[in-house]
Amino acid sequence: MKRIRKLTTAFLVIALLVTSLMAVPVLADDAPVLPDAPEIVRLAGDSRYLTAVEVSKGAYPDEDLESEAVVIASGENFPDALAGSVLAHEVGGPVLLTRKDSIDKKVLDEIDRLEPAKIYILGGEKAVGAAVEATLAKKGIAIERIEGVNRYETAALIAEEVIGEGTEVEVFLATGENYADALAIGPYAAYNGIPILLTKSDELHADTAKALKALKVKSVTILGGEKAVSKAVVRSIEELGISNIERIEGKNRELTALAIAETEAFGFSSDKLIVVTGDNFADAVVGAYFGAILEDSSPVPILLVRDGVKEEVDEYIREAKLDKLYIIGGPKAVSEAVEAELELALLDLPPEVTATGNEFFFEAAAADAKFTYTYLYDAETKVVKLNGKTLKLGLDEFFSWDGYELTFKDTHLNTLAVGEYVVAVTIDGHAMKDQKIIVKDPKVATLDVTVDPEELTEGKDKEVELTFTGYDPKAAEGQEGAITFTGAVVRVNGAVLNSLLYTADDDTKTVTLLAGYVKELAAGEYTVKVKLADGREAEGVFEVKAVDAFVTFATNGTELDEAKRSIEETQELEIAFVGITPVDAAKVAISFAGEKLTLNREYTFTDSKLTLKAAYLEDFAVGEYAIAVSYDGAALNALTLNIIAGDLNTAKSKVTIAEKVKVTEIVPVTISLVDAGGNPVKADEVVVVVYEGTATVKLSKSSDMAGATASPLNVRLDAAGKATVYLQASTLGAGLKLEVLGVTAEFEVIAAD
Repeated sequence: MKRIRKLTTAFLVIALLVTSLMAVPVLADDAPVLPDAPEIVRLAGDSRYLTAVEVSKGAYPDEDLESEAVVIASGENFPDALAGSVLAHEVGGPVLLTRKDSIDKKVLDEIDRLEPAKIYILGGEKAVGAAVEATLAKKGIAIERIEGVNRYETAALIAEEVIGEGTEVEVFLATGENYADALAIGPYAAYNGIPILLTKSDELHADTAKALKALKVKSVTILGGEKAVSKAVVRSIEELGISNIERIEGKNRELTALAIAETEAFGFSSDKLIVVTGDNFADAVVGAYFGAILEDSSPVPILLVRDGVKEEVDEYIREAKLDKLYIIGGPKAVSEAVEAELELALLDLPPEVTATGNEFFFEAAAADAKFTYTYLYDAETKVVKLNGKTLKLGLDEFFSWDGYELTFKDTHLNTLAVGEYVVAVTIDGHAMKDQKIIVKDPKVATLDVTVDPEELTEGKDKEVELTFTGYDPKAAEGQEGAITFTGAVVRVNGAVLNSLLYTADDDTKTVTLLAGYVKELAAGEYTVKVKLADGREAEGVFEVKAVDAFVTFATNGTELDEAKRSIEETQELEIAFVGITPVDAAKVAISFAGEKLTLNREYTFTDSKLTLKAAYLEDFAVGEYAIAVSYDGAALNALTLNIIAGDLNTAKSKVTIAEKVKVTEIVPVTISLVDAGGNPVKADEVVVVVYEGTATVKLSKSSDMAGATASPLNVRLDAAGKATVYLQASTLGAGLKLEVLGVTAEFEVIAAD
């Protein structure tokens, strides 16, 4: 049953760690007038597991304990917990997180406090291990494990648990390969009991398609852009007879979350907000059910932040006029600096610090560095530090205060060595936002990186452009000099880069790292240094982000996908791991047609790639077979492989057919099929397809047609490798195409003399 309950005021006092905006002292006559401070509530533990416990305590405090069940999900991977937030609200309990093989004692203590009647475990033993289930079983509480063979089926089974089969429903659909786009939909989905299903980015997963049909889904809302859920997925949904399909997306995960919050039809609360980090899933999935029960009348939206508050998010908070803002996660997730930005947005005040002077200087500084503190009161103490060293006001007049303006004199900036200097200001014990003064060498320029960090992930074909900017002392004052990359040396993380891996353009002053090179880079930060022949240098940094691990399937170097997933039984199957570096062969497990395979017997492992031997595949008859791969106990994506006859490919050049065929009653068209050695092709291996226009007239295996000559069209193959196609004039049009072994030949049907 669905349970929607408003939290009492008492839990805010007892169960939550509450921090409010700084106390506002008496203002100076010329200081801005500050409004009353809305309340900020931070729910945090020492880890994601303990943060989930704190959220549970906030949702179900002792004096108002109404938890009926507990949902246990993996805190190490996102799919099960993402879909499980809806289940948690439906069964009336929190989401608690666990490691695969052990569960934290404080999580167990929280279960004891809640005294639930039932525990739901999400996912198989690769997500939540048998040892954890055994520990929970000792509590004598009924346990139900909801698990599928993969994340997609598990999400579908959770959906069935929430709404049951046969009900016309709506669902949300997100990629199962990344959590970013689906994080913010949780409160609305949980509040309204709308399941969250998962799919592959490039194709609608078979288990998801099955669920859409079983649940009689009438509308689908896709979360994220076409890179997350492609047009091909939309077409597959439409083929199921679902026409009501919408999409919510933003340029990045923060703006996707904002788009969800701003969707009027969702009816989110206008006076409360939950903020979580967008860099991991754990805090958001527990915040999802929390946002669904904070108010009776509406769900509370979730917004994402990372190393700062995006301008659009800041604007939303300023316009919302909130009464209360919840931060889920500790300072490592949502930093104190970000919290300070949120405080200012809540008060709808300008930023604490605005730079009115030039923060960037060369060795011969020609201007002061000025920073204005815009909303401060008439403070008693002001402490200024430069790179951690406290400066004394009036000492050599290194800096000065004038009202709210802090000024570093140019004459003293000239004494600073090349480097970066952090300006840290504390006023009456309240730390302001740090500012920087950067002193540069005139011969050292900057490489401005122009690449969307949301798109720069492991394994993606994406160029990285770095533009050479900076002051040239040889040029006219205030102008940048000419750049020539002739004789330049480019280094990435200290290693000289081969000139074949990048291009350089003197006119645009741009160095471009080629997509093929970037694709092979592992996750991490990369420093690019360019040294020109005249001695000038430039430096820039870009980051390749990690992706959730998955595998790709290929044969002969060509990747297999849903559109092309057939290999010949004489070919090897190549499996490459993405998102795992390095790959430990001992942690790899693979099964083919349900049979677990053994390294160096059925497959080999070289250079982090797995190769399924052709000798092994040859033992299987033509048909479809399921392949499943896991790493270190975690299931990765799978593939249904179609094995076709292995020796037919060599016969392609040997297919012959008459260009014109005269039709009487029944016309035989004979095709010779031999392999590369001139040997006849076996009769039970041939599939012949005849097309009339764009429609298939007949698809037959010759073994099914042996000896047949019935009309309108049949195929027969004799022991000598000759295929005979029987055509009947009364049923055939004027133009036909015949396809044998994947090779299409056209021939014309004409009337008999």
